[in-house]
Amino acid sequence: MWNKNKKEIVFTTLLTFIPLIIGLLLWNRLPEMIPVHFGIDGQPDNYYPKLKAVWLLGLFLPLLHILCIFGTMSDPKRNNISKKVFNLVLWITPIVGALMSVMTYGSALGLKVDVVAITSLLIGIVFIILGNYLPKCRQNYTVGIKIPWTLNDKDNWDKTHRFAGYVYIIAGIIMICSMFFKGKILIITYFINIFIASLLPVVYSYILYRKNLTDK
Repeated sequence: MWNKNKKEIVFTTLLTFIPLIIGLLLWNRLPEMIPVHFGIDGQPDNYYPKLKAVWLLGLFLPLLHILCIFGTMSDPKRNNISKKVFNLVLWITPIVGALMSVMTYGSALGLKVDVVAITSLLIGIVFIILGNYLPKCRQNYTVGIKIPWTLNDKDNWDKTHRFAGYVYIIAGIIMICSMFFKGKILIITYFINIFIASLLPVVYSYILYRKNLTDK
């Protein structure tokens, strides 16, 4: 896996350092306290000193990226992980990191950054991308819906991931639409949407498992 994806691994790893580079370039313009967390209303509700915020964000992303790559490449069934799915693993952290840096540094510099809209849009896009990739996933221990019924039965895995693909795409569309919501409605939409999207594939997989037992 390393030999086939060496250039992509190195390139995406370098991209995860962009937030750190941006933070250092903006160092003299950044305030001493930088927002690192935002409430449901999009307003900052937690701050870190500039030194801690820039370096924490800047070094956490490369570390997370490397851990994701290492975990995927160490999977006993890594040969079942397709090129497209592995590319998703490679690009998710750099993209999320770039948007995080926009929200963090933009807010710190006093720019009008709609954190709620960006977050909703980001989560929605991730769900839609996952929805398109899940049906392509073959059995593995890193990427996908890893529960006993899918891991022990290839047919269950395939059917569950095809079903989950539709569920995730619908959930993604709802998340994108929620960027126009505010307050309690937004919280309720987030919770219900993510809960249902996580639960439905598991329930579907269990139903397939029980049906298989009955047929036998």
